[in-house]
Amino acid sequence: MNRHWWTVLHKELRDALRDRRSLRSLAIMTLLYPLLMWSALHNSISKQERSEDKEIRVGVVAAAQAPQLLARLAQAGIVTEDLQTADEAALRRQLVQGRYAAVLQLAADYAQRYAARQPARITLWHDSVRGKPEALEKINGVLQAYGQAATAARLNSQGVSLVHLRPLQLERFDTATPQTRAGRHIAVLFGIFLLGVFYFGMDIAIDSSAGERERRSLEILLAQPVRGLDLIVGKWLAAALFCAIGLALEFIVGHCVLQALPLENIGMSWQVEATQLAQFYLVALPLCLLAPALQIAVALNARSFKEAQSSMMVVLVFALVPAFIPALQLDVQDWWYRVPLLAEQTLLLDLARDGALDWRHALTAMGVALAGTAGCIAFAARRLASEHYVMNV
Repeated sequence: MNRHWWTVLHKELRDALRDRRSLRSLAIMTLLYPLLMWSALHNSISKQERSEDKEIRVGVVAAAQAPQLLARLAQAGIVTEDLQTADEAALRRQLVQGRYAAVLQLAADYAQRYAARQPARITLWHDSVRGKPEALEKINGVLQAYGQAATAARLNSQGVSLVHLRPLQLERFDTATPQTRAGRHIAVLFGIFLLGVFYFGMDIAIDSSAGERERRSLEILLAQPVRGLDLIVGKWLAAALFCAIGLALEFIVGHCVLQALPLENIGMSWQVEATQLAQFYLVALPLCLLAPALQIAVALNARSFKEAQSSMMVVLVFALVPAFIPALQLDVQDWWYRVPLLAEQTLLLDLARDGALDWRHALTAMGVALAGTAGCIAFAARRLASEHYVMNV
């Protein structure tokens, strides 16, 4: 390493370690995203467990007319209660209070029409806002199955074989595993960690460029026998080091969280090994180089620390756009692997779904990020070499 780079790097790291703001940002952002992911997944798991444990209660108006239907509901684990009132206001009140998941109102002539093999009317009352969708889906499934069984019994009594109603016998085999089915969802959640590279070294990048320009200490540094390129590289390495450390800690904490959660309860699975995650970290490492280089290049155009912070918001907005494209469940395109951050998100999706990295696309993504890094550093060094720029505070 160039000795000038090392000197500037040592100076910037020493200043960063003294700055509580930089350390606080690193600690908060390292834990924030994993905790948000844990909270979201834990909430989904808890809701699933509560829905499985909680019994489904259904009120039935004129229940005595359909004993076989009540027996079919009971077989499905649905608790029924006989309601003596058919008043619409009373039924609405029962649903609003959450006493029942739904109310079945049998018509007054239900028994007679059912016995006469005519359509017997049942009104299903439910609250789509307060009710549980999975409970209503289960009730609908039981009613449909009961209706199909009644149809089959009536046809058999008339000597009509059900074979004529089923000319095709369809069998389905899903070759997807829990890992592949959940790959996209987990990859999107885990891929948000990549946004942290724009936060971990942001304070260092801004303070070492716009901050020093505002304090007029940048002039003193340029007066030393050192090139502007050496100053930029040293400052960039300090911010990149913070980014690399933060991203590594995020990956470790996030991997531990996904390993500890019972994802199988919600039909998900995290089967990525630590070695595979380490490989992906190496692929994502160029992002830790690109983000601080871009931030320094942008911050050097600001006259003050606050102005640079405002400029960073624009950078973060542009970074958010490609980060959430995989969540739209679009077909993966080849050009995705040539867009920084979107490429890493797509590679993580492939890793979570297939359990392997496509190194051809990985090398493309790394090359694009490194090329962008070199361009940003060259631009920042050129700006720093301009005396008019440095003195124009």
